[in-house]
Order: sequence, then structure tokens, then C-alpha cells
Amino acid sequence: MFSRVRTFIWALLISMALTGVASANAASFETEHFRFVYAPERPAMAQELAALAEPTFGDVTRQLGALGTLELPKIEVRIAHSDEEFVAAMPSGRNIEWAAGVAFPRLAIIVMRISGTTRFEVADVFKHEISHVVLGWATGHADLPHWFMEGVAVHQAGERLAERWQKTAMATLTDSLPPMNTLVDGFPADGTQADFAYAQSTAFVGYLIGRAGWPAIRTLVAKLRDGAAFDDAVGSTWGVPIATLEADFREQVGTSASWIPILFGSTVLTALAGVAFSVLAVRKRRARKERQARMNDPLDDEYA
Repeated sequence: MFSRVRTFIWALLISMALTGVASANAASFETEHFRFVYAPERPAMAQELAALAEPTFGDVTRQLGALGTLELPKIEVRIAHSDEEFVAAMPSGRNIEWAAGVAFPRLAIIVMRISGTTRFEVADVFKHEISHVVLGWATGHADLPHWFMEGVAVHQAGERLAERWQKTAMATLTDSLPPMNTLVDGFPADGTQADFAYAQSTAFVGYLIGRAGWPAIRTLVAKLRDGAAFDDAVGSTWGVPIATLEADFREQVGTSASWIPILFGSTVLTALAGVAFSVLAVRKRRARKERQARMNDPLDDEYA
């Protein structure tokens, strides 16, 4: 407990210090639930996001369940247009090369990176990050598996849902779909591996929603807010243990993938799998080091 309190205090102090630095030459304005911080010479993106902010906040909160009488801080949205601005805006002070947005639910901060590759998906990314903040608030910052937080955010934002199911299905053909408990504490820092982790998480959360709809997610959120452990809350909400749900999910995903060898042939699949595993092996050492660095980061309440 003392360790968690100390980590939170460090996070708050670092965030306050960086906010002062980041805001020194920044402009800002507020809506009901948000505060936008941006370079004064580039107000357009802040204005665009502000037009989306309140309707998006309403959509996300309705889907996850009422926030009740919680006294909510404004969500600070920091807008960056370069890697340097992105790192300076991050409370953790680190760069996630592949991330278009990062949320810090406990600090009520969202950092958006606007570039040529992220510009046209900015609305989806913004909704994804709002989902992270609201889910943290709605569950009382319960200890949640990373796969659940990311899967919920992807579904709320509607980001490439069919594509991610198909990618997960492909993995069943080479027996390379890892257990969900390997995605509890975080995702790989490597962009390629992280993309697959997003796909698997999205597919499993989609399976859970498919069984009982968003009302089940709201029921789960309410139980978590009341202090239930995640696995217990899932079991009581869906009526079977989470291990049973995962086994059924794997069967369904495998069934949906059964047509793929007919289209591509087993030789092609074997070659593709070999290439994929070679690439992952080359990157494994670097990813392990980056994950270790993230585990030691005093600001580990960070979701892309």
C-alpha cells in the first residue's frame, strides 16, 4: 500500500512539474468536461477535438454506465504535433513511437499526437483515450487486466473490429494465440507485437459483448466499482468462470478461421508463420528491455 501511495505522489508531482513546463508557452480553453492545451499558433486541432469532446464523453459514459455523484476533474487534453512536443506533454516523459494517443486515467490527462499518419483517425483515437479515462473513473480505478481496458476502448471507438478478429483467427491456425493471462499486466512495447495484442484483446472483449451485450459490461463495471475482484465479477456476470469463457472464445475464433487454409493453402500459411516468428525473435530482446523499463516507470497508469 505504501508503495502505491508513494508511486501516486511521485506521479502527481512529476505531472504538476511537466504541466508547468508544457503550459508556459501554451494556450488553453475549456468545455464542460475537458481542458485543451495546445500551441497558440496551431488552434485548429484543439477546436476540432473540442467539437467532438462532449458528445463523445456522453456516448462513452452511457455505454459504460453512469458515473453517479462522482466529482469529476476536467480531462486535460494535450495536443502535440511532433515527437518532441509529444514527449514534453507526456507526464511520464517517455515516447511510445507507435501511439497516436495516450491516456493517464488517475491524472485525468490525455496526450494526442497529430501527424500525417494519425490526422485522419484522430476522432477514433480521441474516443479510445476518453474510454480509458472514463473506465478508470467508473470502476474506481480497480485493478483491471490490460486486455480488458484496451479491448473496451477499441470497441467503444469502433477501430478495425473485423480486421482484428481476422488477425486473431489467423493465429489459431499456427497455434500462436497466447493465453489471455499473458496480456494482463501490459502490452509489448514493440509496435508489431502490440498490434497483435490489441487484436486479440479486441476479439475477446467482442466475444464477451456478443454473449450478453453492453448491459453485461455495465454490470461488470458496477461490480468492480463495488470492490469485486475482476475474475469473480466476470464469473458472476456471465455465469461461468473466465477460463470457460476463454476456452469457448478460442473454439469460436478457431471455427471462424477454418476457411483460411482453403483460400491460401497450408504452404503459404507455414511460410507466413515462419517469417512472423523470425521477426518476433529478432525484436524479442529489445521488447523485453522496454517492458522492464515500463514496469519500473513511476507513472505506470498509462494506456495507449
